[in-house]
Amino acid sequence: MLFRSGNLAMTTMVGASSYDLSGTGTAPVIGIEIDVRLTSFLVVEPGLRFFRHNTRANRHDSYLFPEITIQLQVPTNLLSPYLGAGAGMSAILEGRNRTDLTLHVAVGVHVQLASKWSVRPEARLRSVNPWGGNTFDLTLGISRSL
Repeated sequence: MLFRSGNLAMTTMVGASSYDLSGTGTAPVIGIEIDVRLTSFLVVEPGLRFFRHNTRANRHDSYLFPEITIQLQVPTNLLSPYLGAGAGMSAILEGRNRTDLTLHVAVGVHVQLASKWSVRPEARLRSVNPWGGNTFDLTLGISRSL
């Protein structure tokens, strides 16, 4: 089962985000998350993702997405699929001082590699300034239990 050596794990993620914000397209996304196992099937996950995209005005906007997710997992020895939902905010970093509420759902699976290591493909649909815009992240992460 995931987290054999403890109830905490750190995940770094990288992938692509399809977006419909002040422009549409696909851009890279990176993130870091801390998984806190509360029970065998319940995980709380604070995280932070970074994303940069081109706007309709031909400007580059960089976003930070600090979020918290509640995951329901089906823990097994090698695979632990999960479904998560949560909230957070979007912060535009280029001097516009704008933040908006975000809501998201996520689905993924932890694939155990060794006692402390797993990989984690995930799909996350995020509503920004509900329902003014959205992003759809497809990421691959590597997790290490702490």
